[in-house]
Amino acid sequence: MWMAKITAAVLVAVGVFYVYKMIRLRRHPEEEIANVGKNLLAHLKKGRPAKILLADWRALCNNIKKAIAAENPTLAQRGSETIKLFVGEYFRGTAKNARLNADIYRELAGIYAATITPYPELAGEMVVALRVAAREVVEKNEEAFDDILRQFTLYGLLALRERRYYFTSKILDQIFLLVPKCFGKGLARQQHSMLRAIGSLGQGVIKRQDSGLVREITARLRQSQDAAGRLIHLPVQDMLLKSVRTGSPEILDLLLETSRTILAREGSAEVKNTLHIWGEAAKTAVLQQDEGSLGKIINYMVRATEDNLPDEAVSTICLDELFDVISFAIRDKTVAEYGHIFFPVLELGCLCMQRELKYGLTDGAIKSYQTVLHRLLDRLLHLGAVVTRDGQISTGHWVAQLYGQWTQIPDNAYRKEALLKFVQLWLLYWINCQRRTAKRQGGLPPELFQRKGWSEAELARFPNLHIRNT
Repeated sequence: MWMAKITAAVLVAVGVFYVYKMIRLRRHPEEEIANVGKNLLAHLKKGRPAKILLADWRALCNNIKKAIAAENPTLAQRGSETIKLFVGEYFRGTAKNARLNADIYRELAGIYAATITPYPELAGEMVVALRVAAREVVEKNEEAFDDILRQFTLYGLLALRERRYYFTSKILDQIFLLVPKCFGKGLARQQHSMLRAIGSLGQGVIKRQDSGLVREITARLRQSQDAAGRLIHLPVQDMLLKSVRTGSPEILDLLLETSRTILAREGSAEVKNTLHIWGEAAKTAVLQQDEGSLGKIINYMVRATEDNLPDEAVSTICLDELFDVISFAIRDKTVAEYGHIFFPVLELGCLCMQRELKYGLTDGAIKSYQTVLHRLLDRLLHLGAVVTRDGQISTGHWVAQLYGQWTQIPDNAYRKEALLKFVQLWLLYWINCQRRTAKRQGGLPPELFQRKGWSEAELARFPNLHIRNT
């Protein structure tokens, strides 16, 4: 009998103590958060099952949410310190429990979304916690790293939606801090995850038309090129296509200049891929009837060709992509509508022609100018055949119309005599390569040959063109 009384007394005492403790914790929530955090860290250190960790984690996050709802950011801040400690220690381990991982991401995102506007400092703590997790798993857990980078992307896009651009900048900073670890160790999957996140955030920034943040991203990408190598072009390409679709001239200029800077340090295989992306962007501009963006891209393609003129292989790749864009852009248009597209290309031809006339064939670098000029004239002949195949206009008349528009440009880079000389060279090459077609179309347009611009000695400077003066 006395044993039953003792047992009942003990149970009553335990119950009273438990009730007292609950009442006290409710009256002193800072103690509750401290106790829950202490239990969470202790259980993690002792290697307790994920089920126990999950319960402790949810209890901590619920208390933080209560503090936020009660407009007590100081109390919530104390809990965030525990979150950072737990996340760092947990992901330093195996972090293999999918359910616990998913709950960590969900709760962090929930606290971030709830505090980004009223308590930005607390939201910033969630970003730091996520970066701590990424740093711990980057070398040993590819799947967790992918998940964390997706969370970074979600955070950044949410910040853009709420017009908290500072947070997007902060998140990008956290991602770029991972560049040395990702690329220094040759972690291919992690590298692509990181660059994909940068590209997605960059596209979101472009959608919001924030040229300042785009400038910051492109500057960081250029700084990362030594570590990241050719892969650094991937987010730039994604952003470039997005900028054409959204129609932002200033942002398009920034991205083209960044791409051109990166392009200067790439090999021929990477150049071909980059120029193909430029071409896709230009074709998108054509479909959207965005003449401004199309003109910018063509100008940059010509500049890329000029930058690579000493490199015959690379400059040839540039020319091929350039003429592919021009062929697409002039479909179903008149000369008056598309003439301006040709002017940068014709000026490139002028450059190569004058370079050869001035210096002559003296070394390999100069020889590449001849090769590029030859390639350029061949592509112009091909375009001429496409334009004149319906018989509505002759090649000579077509070239004369282009020349007439070309000379009307104010502040032209070349004198009128140089422009005429190049157009004459183009037509002489045409009549020597396509004699039957030229004869059927009436030969050379007399208005362009009233003054004889080419001597035999000058034509001899271009032996690979095989031109005989007529």
